[in-house]
Amino acid sequence: MIELETISIGNSTQKATIAFTIQRTFGIQAEVVYDCDSTPFGHVEAEICLNSADKISFDIDITNTMAEGSTATDWLIVNPKDLDRNIDEDLYSDANANYSQWLYEITDTNEDPSPRVQLAPGDSQLINLDITLTAQVPEGNHTIYLRIREDISDTSLARYFDLPLTILIGKDKPQLSIRQQSATPTMIPGEITEIQMKVKNDGNTDVMVLLDVDVSGDWDADVISQNGAQVVTVKAFSEVSFTVTVVAGESALNGDTKQIFVTAKPLSEEESFPEQYTAEQTLNIRIKMDDKFEVIVKELTDPRPATIAIGLGMIILLVAAISGRRNRVEYVDVWVDEDDEDSDEGEFEMPDLVTADDDDAYDEDDIELVDLD
Repeated sequence: MIELETISIGNSTQKATIAFTIQRTFGIQAEVVYDCDSTPFGHVEAEICLNSADKISFDIDITNTMAEGSTATDWLIVNPKDLDRNIDEDLYSDANANYSQWLYEITDTNEDPSPRVQLAPGDSQLINLDITLTAQVPEGNHTIYLRIREDISDTSLARYFDLPLTILIGKDKPQLSIRQQSATPTMIPGEITEIQMKVKNDGNTDVMVLLDVDVSGDWDADVISQNGAQVVTVKAFSEVSFTVTVVAGESALNGDTKQIFVTAKPLSEEESFPEQYTAEQTLNIRIKMDDKFEVIVKELTDPRPATIAIGLGMIILLVAAISGRRNRVEYVDVWVDEDDEDSDEGEFEMPDLVTADDDDAYDEDDIELVDLD
């Protein structure tokens, strides 16, 4: 393809680009007469076309350019996904294997499948090519070829025409994610461990990424990539490995769980990305101590709030128990003293017993006769 830029002599801001391809036609030619953005035909911006549709559409006119003869020739329309010139990256520098993952629909004006056309010299036929982008393709210009080939058994002798179609795919916003590769281990206070992770770029543009890690308290953490830096370039649709090193705090207690926050922030010299484009991953690391004596010593030397609360509760219960016992003892002593006092106040002297001898014994002087008359 040859591109020419024409500029106005009186006004240099007014300019236009002319692009064309010099190619032998071998008696057959195809050209784009309409596409989904129309400027210019055969070169479309995917964002414009897909703004109101889910496919990129081209109307293509195929012409038999032979000037002599009257015999009609069958021409095969090769699906772009099957053409080596589009997908064989070893043979063609501008090929991309992902082009074979796109969906191509070739139809006639009645929207019926049109795998071939039959044309006599000077005849033309209009076909439509719809392309659905389904695979991962980096941003930029992507040129695919629609081949019109003579339908004969010996393909090495067949005449053909390759029509270039250029699709401009714009830049995606960063699409980063963080994945953990190795398991999260349990740790003991002061231990150092490493966790393997990856940052993946699902966008269609290479992204410069700042890797970072944050942890609170007396814990420490660091992050480093395979090249020894915190800033890495993650190519489109690829991933980069990195290592998170964690040092457990000396004050950590058995059963504690510490959160480690890992982030991957996109950087750009052209724009600043909001926080929503920063990928985040949280690691939950648990402290597990097998030495029971060490567990007790740690709890006593650096007790957690729950341990302090339990200890205070036990002290309060112990004081209450001792106070209750003391009160019960004092209550029993008082009860016994009151019983003794009640017994003293209730005593009285009993009179002497009266005997029969005392009742029947009278002195003679005590007898007095009474005259009843």
